[in-house]
Amino acid sequence: MRVLLAVENLAQAEDLSAFLNQAGHSCFCVSLPSPGVALPPKISEKWDALLAAFCGAPSFLLRDMLRANNPALKAFFLAESPLSSQDADLAANDTIFLLPASSEEIFHAFLPPFSASPQQPLPTQEPTEENNDPFLEKTLGSYSILSKIADAPCGGVYRARQEGISREVALHVFDASLADSDPSAGQMFFNDAGVKAKVQQPYILSVYEALIAGNVYYYSIELIPFRTVQQTWDTGEKLSPKVVFNALKTCCDALGWLAARNIPHPIIHSSHILLTSSDSVRIENTATAFPTEEFSEAEEIARLGEILLACLPDDANDSAPELCATLFSLAQGSSAFSSWTALAPEILRISPKTKIVGAEKLAAKDRLTQQALSDTRKKKRNAILLTAGTLAVLFLLAAGVFYSLLANKNSANSARLIEIPAGKFLYQNGQSLDLPAFWIQEYPVTITQYAKFLAWVHANPERLSEIAHPDAPEGKNYIPENWADQNVNNGLIPGFFTSASRYGKYKGAKLNLDCPVFGVDFYDAFAYAKWRGMRLPTEEEWEKAARGKDGFLFPWGNSPNPAWANTGADFDQNPEKGGTVDGWKKWSPVSASPRDRSPYGVMDMAGNVSEWTDSWVSGPKSPETKTPVIRGGNWQNPDASLTRRLTDRLPEQPDMALGFRPASSSPPSSLKPVE
Repeated sequence: MRVLLAVENLAQAEDLSAFLNQAGHSCFCVSLPSPGVALPPKISEKWDALLAAFCGAPSFLLRDMLRANNPALKAFFLAESPLSSQDADLAANDTIFLLPASSEEIFHAFLPPFSASPQQPLPTQEPTEENNDPFLEKTLGSYSILSKIADAPCGGVYRARQEGISREVALHVFDASLADSDPSAGQMFFNDAGVKAKVQQPYILSVYEALIAGNVYYYSIELIPFRTVQQTWDTGEKLSPKVVFNALKTCCDALGWLAARNIPHPIIHSSHILLTSSDSVRIENTATAFPTEEFSEAEEIARLGEILLACLPDDANDSAPELCATLFSLAQGSSAFSSWTALAPEILRISPKTKIVGAEKLAAKDRLTQQALSDTRKKKRNAILLTAGTLAVLFLLAAGVFYSLLANKNSANSARLIEIPAGKFLYQNGQSLDLPAFWIQEYPVTITQYAKFLAWVHANPERLSEIAHPDAPEGKNYIPENWADQNVNNGLIPGFFTSASRYGKYKGAKLNLDCPVFGVDFYDAFAYAKWRGMRLPTEEEWEKAARGKDGFLFPWGNSPNPAWANTGADFDQNPEKGGTVDGWKKWSPVSASPRDRSPYGVMDMAGNVSEWTDSWVSGPKSPETKTPVIRGGNWQNPDASLTRRLTDRLPEQPDMALGFRPASSSPPSSLKPVE
């Protein structure tokens, strides 16, 4: 597919272009046209699809020009807010992504449709005593099976990698023994996969392809980390009005799409609504070739209202009164919302951009409605609450399951503080600065240390305000990105904490509890340091601790040596390669590179993970936006120089190669950690 990507700023196109190219699409980027400005000659060519940042008339102009050459052109628009009724009418036959839509969501809208093609028969392999699953660690067509996610009624669900494009998927494999009692069972499984694969809706999980290898039927489906609404109920978690609104809009778009095409599916259930780590919402692909109970659109809308009403906290009326009132009406089966098309304008009306954020409380005349709403929420939730087979995994409570394991780990004295004496030092390109004495942690904060912090967070939720940064997002839980085990298609994929503590490996690289914690944003790092009675270092402090008073370019001197620090000099995207120079593919234990030692004895400043500091500068892309400075080398980047600094990452943006270490203006004996 040839895709024209039109944006206001070409820098916005990098991630989207990469995702589309990964799927084998040919992607060309242009800027959206301004009134009276000629369009690039490239536009006159034939395109299969347009993906454009929505800005009214220019977007429609570009779409219409492309359709003049190709009437079958598919148009996709990225909108920062719901479209006006006039624009919505003009885009009625197009797909609208309401930002913040992820690149993955957009990417999957362009995936090729279902295709069934025969493959070579699967070689017969005898199970071993250690592993009696015939598919584990085997190859099925172009898929290498990595691990089993769950058992399913018709067989097993596996995590697999599609070779060639290195895409991880969930692979559903039919249990051939079921055909002994019903010879048509395999074909029915295959037909059901075909129905799912025809669903090309961006919010519904995509089935990529269904195949037959000998007598083995299987299909691959999108693999994303998520927790279900059902699981939030089981753990007592309430969802913010923003997330509930996202769920309402997503379900309306997705289920309305299915209804408009008369695609059979079971009525919506709390286990079908999937919440991703970024709080965007996806829907399980429940399209089916099997018989289902009949229900009307009005009945499914009422069921959705019940589900989402049960997700809101009791004080939601204060911050989102119109969302609450709408869900109350849906749950009561209001005749005003008898179809998805009738519900769509109401969702537009109560959009958080105009109504939910900062909305006033309901007027006094609506007090009775408020009380009825509160009572109904409790009754509905009790009526439809079910017991899930798997609890939502926050982080295995960090200390609960593995605390004894943590106690036996040696973290290389990583909590020890190094004194950096007062005095002058060389900063950046020869500038002489003078700093008072301070103390800084010898090693980056390790996974072990951060797990203990999360145990305190879990045990003291009422005290989080004591450690929170003033600008931290409301409801911050301080769990690093990818720390927790993730529910994927009714199974679990271990997060990096479980991987480090149980398996010693994560994403194809060695990882243990003495490795630095990563996936933390600035606010996580700030809170941890404050919990320890400390703070984050300034970038000047960090640089003095790393370079010494003489301003070495590397911890060991002024000559580079890529073997002496864990940097990206040998990093390879191929998980089977890498680590040939410094010995590590990605992370390393904090004591693994003895040469990466500053003149003051501070370790891992040139490599392993880069580190947050508490120095703020104007961002390079948006001068009015302040961003924290990041210092130090890491396993992804070959640059080990200690003058390296990054200023383009927002405080909310974590990274797999980004950690931190705390510092203090006072000696260790005077620290006052939060008890």
